[in-house]
Amino acid sequence: MRVKDMKVLASLLVVFGALFSLVGCQNVRSNPKPSQMLFKTALEEVQEVRGSNGEELDEGTIKSALAGEFNDETPELSLTTIKPDGPLSTQGYGHGMSLARIGLRTDKRFDDYKITDKPARGFVYSYSAKVTGLSFATPHMTEHSDSRVSLILHTKPESPYRVVIYYEDNSTAILDLVTYRTSRRYGGGYKSTRLRSFDGKLWLSPSFMGPNHRAISDGKYRLEFPYGT
Repeated sequence: MRVKDMKVLASLLVVFGALFSLVGCQNVRSNPKPSQMLFKTALEEVQEVRGSNGEELDEGTIKSALAGEFNDETPELSLTTIKPDGPLSTQGYGHGMSLARIGLRTDKRFDDYKITDKPARGFVYSYSAKVTGLSFATPHMTEHSDSRVSLILHTKPESPYRVVIYYEDNSTAILDLVTYRTSRRYGGGYKSTRLRSFDGKLWLSPSFMGPNHRAISDGKYRLEFPYGT
């Protein structure tokens, strides 16, 4: 291929690439913010007490789980209250296999918290704060302000995000979660920086599973674990 032809081909590739970016990523530049209606609806939905798959829970099950009395059949649950002027209080129970979702997924993380990595039955958590805002987790991939996709709830901590882990050997461990910030490393790759405290960001996600593990498309929002742990 002649040099002139190669230059023409290169120019065409640049043009087609630009057109593809404009068409395929037309929503990328909008970066919408959650509407007031979505904000209100999401905060109302997270205050409904349900199991991780939409199960209705009785008061006895909730009290037992939060007191550390649970078994393999106990569903993950969260109990959240949010007052009109912003104060938030949440507590809940998670399965042992969910420890990775609160950041305990590498030997270094266990070392950072000075706890032992061993089989866990489950854990309970508690946290209080004041709601300060809401944002889309991936705004560049979000269509509009009312899209029911994953959100990040911004809060100002009023207590540590405390976790009590219950191990299979009947021992326990208590830790206060902190935030880890991920950034690009000079020269390539990424690095994780441990902050001194929790920054107050929480996952807020619509449930995609209903009773009996059936998929649903209109799941209600649930307050999930901390973002960036």
